[in-house]
Amino acid sequence: MLFLTLLTAAGFTAIPTGAVAVPRQDADQVFHIPYTHAYSPSGRPGLDPYCSVNFTITDVATDTTTQCYGQRGPCAYSTPEPPPEKPLDKDHPAECDDPSFSFYVTSWQYVSNYSIVVSHAVDGGVHTGPSGPLDYETYRDSFHESCAASGFCDAVIINATNPIVIPFA
Repeated sequence: MLFLTLLTAAGFTAIPTGAVAVPRQDADQVFHIPYTHAYSPSGRPGLDPYCSVNFTITDVATDTTTQCYGQRGPCAYSTPEPPPEKPLDKDHPAECDDPSFSFYVTSWQYVSNYSIVVSHAVDGGVHTGPSGPLDYETYRDSFHESCAASGFCDAVIINATNPIVIPFA
């Protein structure tokens, strides 16, 4: 009985009090994007004239996932005067559903070739990482593009088992 009491007391002294959860030190310092969709409008009257980008993203280090959506342009319109400019750049990033995430477009050649920078504010710091080109050449196995006779085009990269990986600092 004395042995059991000493063993129990020793076990309790090994439990730290006021312990704080800390992220794993070996956690990958990357974002994962299993799905991204870019859209360019047709320019037909009455339709939204802006290009858009939306994607699902996970900060692997914090295991936080959110949806992001942003518009840029105008890309195509049928009015004599262009609609108001919607930049989606470093000075005008889009917030994601989780407002601790944001992103902007660094390069836009078309729906089938663009790049983004993603940021995630966490624990008083910011994880920020630029993507490489989000295009067919880079993601052949999971890239799908379609364009309609009306003029709209969209491109999707979807691969849950082999997501887009963006290292961050």
